[in-house]
Amino acid sequence: MKICFKALNNITNEISYKIYNKHGWNPADSLRKAWASLCRAFLVEARWFASGKLPSGEEYLKNGIVSSGVHVVLVHIFFLLGQGLTKENEELISNFPPIISSTATILRLWDDLGSAKIVTDFQASKLGFLMSQLRTLSLPMTFLALQKLPHRSQPCVRTYSND
Repeated sequence: MKICFKALNNITNEISYKIYNKHGWNPADSLRKAWASLCRAFLVEARWFASGKLPSGEEYLKNGIVSSGVHVVLVHIFFLLGQGLTKENEELISNFPPIISSTATILRLWDDLGSAKIVTDFQASKLGFLMSQLRTLSLPMTFLALQKLPHRSQPCVRTYSND
């Protein structure tokens, strides 16, 4: 595990160095913070899997938004583009603003819906958590409920994209 963390640290330093040379801004702390939150989310999912614990739907989605990796990708893109690099924007993007959390929610649920269609063990997806929590839903009804969830996040994304 140390080798993995060392490799991640080295690549983060390399990316930060390139961004600093190109844009005059060192994003190393923000990039490390993003990677740390992703690793913590993976550990939470590993604990759930190892213990057999089924988290609540809200708990699963809150962690799933982080473990989707969307935040890490968008933080890297923000710094690589080099536009609007201010301390205020750095803090904003590091704290999961609605545009990032909404995008991550949509992508997480779409990913889970796709996974649920091909995986027989539904416990690894939001579909399985909905079915286990609601117990009265049939598989088709659960699919319908899940397909409606991403639409709740789309108004936020539309608001930002229309600016």
